[in-house]
Amino acid sequence: LCPEVCYVQGQAFLAGMFLLNLDLFDSFICFSNLLNRPYFQTFYRFNNIDKYLELFNQLLNYHLPKLSAHFIQMSIEPNCFALDWFFTIYSKSLPLDVVSRIWDLFFRDGDAFIFRTAIAILSLYEERLCQLDTFHCLQFLTRLPDDLNATTLFKAIDKINFDLFF
Repeated sequence: LCPEVCYVQGQAFLAGMFLLNLDLFDSFICFSNLLNRPYFQTFYRFNNIDKYLELFNQLLNYHLPKLSAHFIQMSIEPNCFALDWFFTIYSKSLPLDVVSRIWDLFFRDGDAFIFRTAIAILSLYEERLCQLDTFHCLQFLTRLPDDLNATTLFKAIDKINFDLFF
């Protein structure tokens, strides 16, 4: 899909998360404020997306070098799955209860939490992903398992340290 279609679809997931938790007016205000954050302005301006993806590549290579090498071998680039994760703050890819906790921590901890979550997810499934071919890797990454254990995920997120990068 072209980036414009992904952004429109992503906005629907973002708006949906607010509508599940707030009334219509408050959802609109929160949605507007979210889209005006520098993090989301990057997606609309198209000029810094590559910087986010390059940063993610560096984080992936640093924290999960084996998986990073596998992705390179399989010609899987982060934009194949990570843009969707980042733009929807995981609301499209993860179960609702997990996404709700991710959103709470994203609003508390800031943009770096998006990257920490991505690295943690990949660390949980690293061995499995390294056994898959390109098609099955991408299929897995675009729709993560519904049985993802939230406790295990958040413990993995806590272990990710980005002091060298942020």
